[in-house]
Amino acid sequence: MISIVTVGELFAFARRRGWGAERTGKLNQLVNQLVVFDINRAIIDHYAAIHAFLIGSGRAVGDNDVWIAATAAATSALLITTDKDFEALAGTFLQVSVFALHPGKH
Repeated sequence: MISIVTVGELFAFARRRGWGAERTGKLNQLVNQLVVFDINRAIIDHYAAIHAFLIGSGRAVGDNDVWIAATAAATSALLITTDKDFEALAGTFLQVSVFALHPGKH
C-alpha cells in the first residue's frame, strides 16, 4: 500500500529529474500495482493528532511526511522509510522501520 501523498512525491521527483515518457510510464505501471490510500476522515484525524504532537514537542516535520505517517497510522501499516524524522512517531502513533540507503556510510 502507498499513500496518495507518496504517489505525488514520486511523480514530482520524476518531473524534477526530467524523466521521459518511458521511464514515467514504468513508474505509473508500478504505482498501478499498489493499493493507493486517498485521504479520508480517519487519516485526517490521525494527521491532526500527529501534527499537534510534533508541534507540541518542537519537532519540525514536513506536512507531506505527516500525511504519510497519518496514512500508516490510520491503516495500522508498518511505515518503511529511509527518513529518520519518522522515528519521533515510532511507538506513539505507528510502527516505523528506518533503513539506511547506503549502509555503512556516515
